[in-house]
Amino acid sequence: MKVFICINDLSEFNKGNYDPKEIITKKAMNNEVSGIFFYSNSVNDLVEKNKFSLWLSFTKEMNIPIYSCMNSLSKRNLINKINPIVKVTGLGQLIQGVLSNDKTLVIGDI
Repeated sequence: MKVFICINDLSEFNKGNYDPKEIITKKAMNNEVSGIFFYSNSVNDLVEKNKFSLWLSFTKEMNIPIYSCMNSLSKRNLINKINPIVKVTGLGQLIQGVLSNDKTLVIGDI
């Protein structure tokens, strides 16, 4: 089963060990992840150097594309701080991910 993941907020995971692999595999339960879309407050984790390096190594290892919401970055004045590896896009990418996969997982409250 193909799964698309939308991450809204990762604050519940910031209290302990921060491990993207554990976060995603726990939520996706061994399904194929076709993409991860960072939305709302989760975009902060893409500009924080240590957290981003963890996401980058995990997604490279698993060959999963990373997307980030342009509006979420703009509202937080982070658009110029994002690594070029992250595909900055609009909500159309989220909709496409939802429609073209068997399942969508949402992590965190908006």
